[in-house]
Amino acid sequence: MAFDFQQCRDHCLMQLQSIEDFPFGPDIYVYKVGKIFAILSEKEGVARVNLKCDPAEAVMLRDIFPAITPGYHMNKQHWNTVLLDGSVPDNEIKRQIENSYQLIVNSLPKKKRSEQFMAALAGFDKDFIRHLEQNNKTDNQPIFGDENAAD
Repeated sequence: MAFDFQQCRDHCLMQLQSIEDFPFGPDIYVYKVGKIFAILSEKEGVARVNLKCDPAEAVMLRDIFPAITPGYHMNKQHWNTVLLDGSVPDNEIKRQIENSYQLIVNSLPKKKRSEQFMAALAGFDKDFIRHLEQNNKTDNQPIFGDENAAD
């Protein structure tokens, strides 16, 4: 089964601190983490998603996949529209969603990125976080010796 609307929606929401919003109407699903990283819609029964992309990679992807075109109603240099018609492999669509998300996160000010991360951690059980912290402490020497240890 091809990557469809619901799978795309689920994958966008799986990104850390991603929220779903509808600023352009009830049929335009917007995913953001501070800023928009994906816009999902459906036209004539075919789902499509706009994703941010490095400009050189955006052109390369358009050359490889006929279902990937310059971003509809977006900056065509930085955004692609991906038709979810089954012609682009599922893992490639997931990779592009994650890449778009990461480009947006990296564009956020450091303080905002830190706030997003801390808000995500707030959702975890405090005992679980303490458990992780305790298991992270070790008396083991670095594998390659002290001279290669990070400063």
